[in-house]
Amino acid sequence: MTDLLFSTTKACLIAGFYPILIFLLHPTRKLAALACFILFISLAIIFHSRTAIGTIIIVTGLWLNIKLDRKVLAIVALLAVVLVLVNFDSCFGRLFIWYNIFCHIGEIPLTGKGLYMFQSTYADWQAGYFATHTSYNKAYFIADSPMFAYNEWLQVYVEFGVGAVILLTVLVFLNLKLMNNVKGIFKGFVVSNLVIFAFCLVSFPLHQNYTLSLFLINQLIIFTYFLTKVWHKQIAFVCILLIFGGIIYFQLNKVKYVKQWQMASLAPLSERRAILESCFPHLYHDSYFLDNYISVLMMQKDFVTAGNILHNYKVYMNQYRYYTMSGDRYSSMREYNSAIVEYSKAQLIIPNRFEPLYKTMIIHLMNKNILASQQIAAVIIKMPVKIPSAQIEMMKKDAVQVEAGKLPSMFN
Repeated sequence: MTDLLFSTTKACLIAGFYPILIFLLHPTRKLAALACFILFISLAIIFHSRTAIGTIIIVTGLWLNIKLDRKVLAIVALLAVVLVLVNFDSCFGRLFIWYNIFCHIGEIPLTGKGLYMFQSTYADWQAGYFATHTSYNKAYFIADSPMFAYNEWLQVYVEFGVGAVILLTVLVFLNLKLMNNVKGIFKGFVVSNLVIFAFCLVSFPLHQNYTLSLFLINQLIIFTYFLTKVWHKQIAFVCILLIFGGIIYFQLNKVKYVKQWQMASLAPLSERRAILESCFPHLYHDSYFLDNYISVLMMQKDFVTAGNILHNYKVYMNQYRYYTMSGDRYSSMREYNSAIVEYSKAQLIIPNRFEPLYKTMIIHLMNKNILASQQIAAVIIKMPVKIPSAQIEMMKKDAVQVEAGKLPSMFN
């Protein structure tokens, strides 16, 4: 995935770098610490990250060496409640995802489903939920096609099984234990990892290359700190530099292809495909890239290649987009029955979206199946709107026309 497209990645990086910087400062340098706090808390607010705000405040308390008594714990608990209530819909969305995972926890093998398998696996679970819960409840309005579980323990359990959950938990306890055995900048690296673990509870930092790199670098530096007590210092630093260099090379190499992909959008359609094909071996696991690449293939009417990409790389794609694009491909090839099947799957994943139903209604009209088109039109008219838009308004108007036995605007 293109990591910096996610504001939560930026927020995690900001919150993760804050302890490293703040623990560089001597406890007497209160003015410098205040300036640092104001800068980082402002950035956290800009990115609308409640986790970053909370962790920055807690890290500041650790730097000030504030003792954890009942009063402090009560303040922390109150802060947590306030941050939850600021955007409760977001919290409810996470709870809905976790609920669906726990409902299917027994279906997951002990070794997990495999890397990148969360997205397609979860989409099936959510579709199953909405197949049996057809009312316009709270879940209807917050439903989306998530790429992540918004909890790393749940996600690594789905993908890698029990062993990964144990490993992740052990790492948390090791870092908590290390916090009392290091001082100064090295304590900053340990606290930085603990901040990332805090994000792991409600986000996906270990599935983002930049935040994962920060975590690994922190861990390697901490490892080197203890290693130098046993090994020769030069050997330890050579090891850390080699690993650090490898991480940097990997990131810079990926950034190069991301920039090429971004430049492709400015190129003529005839040249765009060649650029995307050159990026494909390096970015095929990025759902946004696959979406863009398949769209170009569809515009060029290369439905065979588009179908091969859709079939072979389904697990990397946003599943709602997968079924919608698959339906568009079948529709363009005039395989209307297959298109309707794919649109219905997309609709079950995110029932608050109008596009799959609208396209199905149009297909029935084209096939002169008036009764079926009117039945779908009635559903579109009744459906509540999550976010109003001109496109949804147009779809509803067309549905009113169809229900009345008239042709929609696109047929005129």
